[in-house]
Amino acid sequence: MFLSFYLFIFLSFYLFIFLSFYLFIFLSFYLFIFLSFYLVILTAIKLIHIIENFINVNF
Repeated sequence: MFLSFYLFIFLSFYLFIFLSFYLFIFLSFYLFIFLSFYLVILTAIKLIHIIENFINVNF
């Protein structure tokens, strides 16, 4: 009885650590993709504005 109880606690603790670690990796990966996508969009918008200003000034 006590052995199964301790085994259950140990397995749940191990599973919790494993799942939290996996979730952390998963979320950081998706956050990295999202932030890089967002930065690419922002730089594209800024480049479009810079090119428009350059064309308006020179031509």
